[in-house]
Amino acid sequence: IYIPLGIFAAIVLAFNIFQPITVLPRVGLSPGYAFKNQDEEQITSEDFRGKLTLYSFSYTNCEENCPQSLDNIASVHEVLQQNVPANVDLALVTISLDPERDTTEKLNTVMSKYAINNETDTVPWHLLVGEPLKTKYAVGGGFNLYYNPQEHDAADSYQITFQPRYVLVDGWGIIRSKYGVSIPTTELLLRDINLISEEIENSEGAAKLAYEAAHLFLCYP
Repeated sequence: IYIPLGIFAAIVLAFNIFQPITVLPRVGLSPGYAFKNQDEEQITSEDFRGKLTLYSFSYTNCEENCPQSLDNIASVHEVLQQNVPANVDLALVTISLDPERDTTEKLNTVMSKYAINNETDTVPWHLLVGEPLKTKYAVGGGFNLYYNPQEHDAADSYQITFQPRYVLVDGWGIIRSKYGVSIPTTELLLRDINLISEEIENSEGAAKLAYEAAHLFLCYP
């Protein structure tokens, strides 16, 4: 009995001292949803199973001083297009926080200035809008991002208060990282994407046990 205990103690000690494998934490499950994108296509959370997804949040009336404008997200999309390895299956998804005003036609008009082509882009970018209550469930309940329209005399000219947020979800639908900034640093995004990609590549056989051990012993960056 002492031999297995000794081996286990050695493994615990090795992982805590040397951390031979680094993993991102498993924060929790990402929410399910069924929304429409800028091309009026029905997009669901299941469409992103088996690939990495970087979620963001904004709306088409978001002004320059808005916490997380579409221009901010477009700059992140450009970085991902230029730097993510070709073998990494990644999608960028932005959920509108203003389903009362954001129609799919409006999404299409606004997104056209970014020259997005989800048929050819290495990192597709979907701007989604859903029913108001379902949006609240997905964004507030699932991603823990809370938002509210500011009171204004004109019903159609309000702004929305929210904190900037990007959420990185793996192919199993598990939230792995959150970034509370308008534009995350390239180094941080690429590091986390590469960490998850390496874990996916080693998700079977003996290597899987090593990665599970890394989670067990909290070998986080």
